[in-house]
Amino acid sequence: MLGEAPEFVGKLLKAAEGRTLPYQPPRPYRLRDAYRRRIWRDPGSMIARDILWVGLAMALAGLAYDEGAFMLLGAVIAGGALALGALATLLTNLRRVRLVRGAPAVKGTLGRPKRVILLHEFFRGARERTFAIPYAFEVDGRPRTGTLWICGCARDRLREGRREWITYDPARPRRSLPLRVANMIAPH
Repeated sequence: MLGEAPEFVGKLLKAAEGRTLPYQPPRPYRLRDAYRRRIWRDPGSMIARDILWVGLAMALAGLAYDEGAFMLLGAVIAGGALALGALATLLTNLRRVRLVRGAPAVKGTLGRPKRVILLHEFFRGARERTFAIPYAFEVDGRPRTGTLWICGCARDRLREGRREWITYDPARPRRSLPLRVANMIAPH
């Protein structure tokens, strides 16, 4: 049984790397694909996760000091953060699916990844931390920029200066996404 695990993982990684999306729409992509172990991170849900931890800490402190109001406040903050995080993830992934499925793509250049400091990631390794990758592209001769939050495990695969297809919303070019990231799967 143990001898089969590395072979299975190798097949999984080969299948994930071999899958590509065409740069011309329409592209086959579903909401389910946007959630499956993707390397991208959603800023709204990541900040909500930090607020969740603060709310849980407040609730536990209220419990430890027998302060009912403080415990209730912490529970309300934690519950609100959970709801906001789930909503933020859903809305962001719906937008990403719409972009990946049918938005036009142009070549763009990736910038240097920068670390995003988040409370819940202080004690994680570099591979599980969040990084922001800026990228630049042109639409109708006008320069545009965007930023994507990714997991640290993909930072080496998205190097500075690399040319990638960037899909963008023609009505709102600020909404954009490197197309390659839509298929990248986190190995952890």
